[in-house]
Amino acid sequence: DCLSHAYDCTHMMPDTRKALDRLGGFAFVGLTTRWRDSMCLFHAMFGGPCLAVELEQYHQTNYRRVPWPPEDVSIEIDLATKLFYSGAVERFQRDWEM
Repeated sequence: DCLSHAYDCTHMMPDTRKALDRLGGFAFVGLTTRWRDSMCLFHAMFGGPCLAVELEQYHQTNYRRVPWPPEDVSIEIDLATKLFYSGAVERFQRDWEM
């Protein structure tokens, strides 16, 4: 992998603009931080009953154990993640308010 060798890593840097553009083409954007609202929004948009079992978040992640990103690219990835997440939150809010 390019991070542990002397390779060019520029092709691995996140293209946040492209990711945000693609976000607009998704039929649905949910947020794990608003899991229950996301499940309700999904059913409001696409129909079907909202089941109690869907409101439980069974696959929570403990991010403290995830070793990615490595220190040398963490600032760029962290900024990209924050920008993308902000875009996802904006999209969710727009859909929620409709």
